[in-house]
Amino acid sequence: MMRSYLASACFVFMAAVASAEIDFASILFSTDGGTTWHEDYPLLTGTNRTFILKVEWTGHDDRKMVWSGLVGCRVSATNDFASSEGREWGSPLFWQTDDAHYLKYTAQYLNKTPKPYCFHVDLGQRREGERRHPKTGKPFPACPAYRPGTWYFTCHLSYHLEKPQEQCPHRDKRLIEATRRFFVYIDDPDNSILE
Repeated sequence: MMRSYLASACFVFMAAVASAEIDFASILFSTDGGTTWHEDYPLLTGTNRTFILKVEWTGHDDRKMVWSGLVGCRVSATNDFASSEGREWGSPLFWQTDDAHYLKYTAQYLNKTPKPYCFHVDLGQRREGERRHPKTGKPFPACPAYRPGTWYFTCHLSYHLEKPQEQCPHRDKRLIEATRRFFVYIDDPDNSILE
């Protein structure tokens, strides 16, 4: 019981301080393959179920990071989607890493200059075994295309510090994470809200 309470307290504390060390400089969307970019959340019309998300961040932390300073950026949703890489670490969410995730960007200290991350997000249908995990080669199961309506996603920025935080001494590293929620609206061609 006490361990569960301490873990909860650590999580609350980390969530409270995370945004002070790293934050989103900009979050932009394109529904035309990257020709134009907008801050407005994506509005997908017709049969289009794809968009590109571009994320830039700014760091405010001068402490040394672990894993050669790997900074991660990921998108999550409660429903599976064609470009996701499935669930991880027992999470109920479905995750997609940035397009260049496996070409790792690393630095010993947090970069003070925004660096763009891009995601080609596909909310269309995925057939059984059509895609494989880029690292493990495991085939992904089938999932249906997203139906018309409003769908919510979260963008996560994260890195780990070399030393644990004092409030949670049983942890050997400290996760720093900032999140930004956004939604995607898919227009219904039979009952369109558009003029």
